Amino acid sequence: MKLSDGPNGARGGTFDHGKPAACVSLAASWDSELAVRIGKGMAEDATTNGVRLLLGPTVCLHRRPTGGRNFESFSEDPFLTGKLASKYIEGLQSKGIGAAVKHFAANEQETHRFTIDRHVSERALREIYLKPFEIAVKAADPWAIMTSYNLLNGSYVDENKHLLTGLLREQWGGFQGLIMSDWGSVHSTSASLNAGHDLEMPGPGYYTRRRLPILCRLSRLFPEPIIPPESSIDRPEHRQLIRQAGADGMVLLKNSGILPLKENELKSIALLGFAKEYLGHGGGSAAVNSQRKITPFKAFPEALKGDVELRYAEGARTWRIFPPLQKYDDEKQPGHTMRVFSSDSPEQCTTSRIYKLWYQSVGVPGIKRITVTGTFRPRASASIISVSIRWETQRFILNDEKVFEDMRPTADLIARNKIGMIL
Repeated sequence: MKLSDGPNGARGGTFDHGKPAACVSLAASWDSELAVRIGKGMAEDATTNGVRLLLGPTVCLHRRPTGGRNFESFSEDPFLTGKLASKYIEGLQSKGIGAAVKHFAANEQETHRFTIDRHVSERALREIYLKPFEIAVKAADPWAIMTSYNLLNGSYVDENKHLLTGLLREQWGGFQGLIMSDWGSVHSTSASLNAGHDLEMPGPGYYTRRRLPILCRLSRLFPEPIIPPESSIDRPEHRQLIRQAGADGMVLLKNSGILPLKENELKSIALLGFAKEYLGHGGGSAAVNSQRKITPFKAFPEALKGDVELRYAEGARTWRIFPPLQKYDDEKQPGHTMRVFSSDSPEQCTTSRIYKLWYQSVGVPGIKRITVTGTFRPRASASIISVSIRWETQRFILNDEKVFEDMRPTADLIARNKIGMIL
């Protein structure tokens, strides 16, 4: 059974160089029927990618305007979020594609999301943070719930029997779907299984490895167990739906008579900031290779018919994370060459090409050493290169010269088993 990230679009099996997919922004439409149509459109995209279970929607709330994943959630209001999410799930599952509602629970911040312990009172938990999940479970019966990384009131969510069994399985009407983990969010064997957790991802599990009857039940829903190859269909009706969803979600807070712009009175327009970059969606699990990419800098000339001067200035450039040193691997192909060694022998290794040095499973047990090599040519001369490597002990070599080393092992389970945010 194939799964795919899907809060903003059914991306498919890879983060990079994947098949194009529709990208949506439901935002503040307050339109439940539009959410149903979006869900159906997402199901059609998922089907073309051979996907059976979409990892979404995200129903965690907006705690602050700068929240790292606000763009893939619905709202700061638990009732509105639950209602819209239920309709989204209804549309998605009506086409035979399952929904995995995430991230359960109290995962409203990205800072220290792997290790933070959220202390929330029972009343606030039920009335605010769990309410969207409860509404979605009772109204839409999603196929799956995905657990989060964080601790909640002293215990990891995957080990929290009060949440997984007490509330989800018993108090909320007997949820019969799959309880699965986020990638690397299982922290034990017995405690997790005894709490009611079903599936550790990614597989094969580090802590739990067993065949689950619930997966067998899900598999019977598919007439053909074969996963078809990914494809991409640019549907005109999807483009129209995305445009409507984006427009209906816009809210004009104030207009002092400037809008709409009167083209016959315009002489010049200044575009500032990221106007030359396509920002149709966020990153991480919401990243989608959109069918049609257009920037404001290109869109304005298409919309303006008169003789209007278009001016542009980027302004101050800020980076949330440094851009990757991503160019060519050892074979001069886009990406990097990664070699995973399970022994001390330099000949015994698994070699693969990776397109981006980003959070991913290395897929090999008993790792002794990992090397990542490639070629990078900077666009301009520079005297400083900032490097961040995270996997157990670490060393960075540039032109055969060691420029960075940290031999201190990490206690972070995610970092121990994954390559994350490298370069």
